Amino acid sequence: MRILLLTTLLTAFLNACSGITPPTIESIDSIQLVDIEDGIVTLKAEVSLSNSNRIAISGKDLAFEMAYENITLGIGTCSESFSLKAKSTSPLALDIKLYLDSIPEELRMRLFEMDSIPLNMNMSFQGKFGMNHSQRETFKVAMSLLQSTLIKQYFADQGFELKDLRVESSNQSNTLFKGNISFTNTLPFDLTLLGSDIYVYT
Repeated sequence: MRILLLTTLLTAFLNACSGITPPTIESIDSIQLVDIEDGIVTLKAEVSLSNSNRIAISGKDLAFEMAYENITLGIGTCSESFSLKAKSTSPLALDIKLYLDSIPEELRMRLFEMDSIPLNMNMSFQGKFGMNHSQRETFKVAMSLLQSTLIKQYFADQGFELKDLRVESSNQSNTLFKGNISFTNTLPFDLTLLGSDIYVYT
């Protein structure tokens, strides 16, 4: 009788574990550019991961694949173990690789013109007792966040050159210069400058 009870409890516990809903990405809070090399953009991202289960879940080897219109855009991984409280949202650091060269050029340019990209994501992780969990979801990524990250890092690395500076006007508190800015666009999309202001402080 005791063996039967233990077997029943163990079966119920394993069924509960197998019925766990994998976490979902609630939002991308920040992105940091690590490297652009050989058509691969490497990013560090801070995301908010939502656990909709009534119990806390923990695991390791969290990974997901990102696709748009049946084209794989990249992968994401979490190298650390994680623990998520029940019915809550928790921060998590992810490593992301985007495969720019695998995207047709016409689609690549169109992606950077969008306000957001609806990505199909296959997420998986290994939970307790080595049980594997997976889920497919759709998540929208704001392109402004990625574009700002790329442009900020670009200017930090490449800089720009001021040419043909001349004094336009001057008074006791301000001096106005006019001139040209020169830089080379090596980013994987066109840039349109609608205006710019440069302030020099002494």
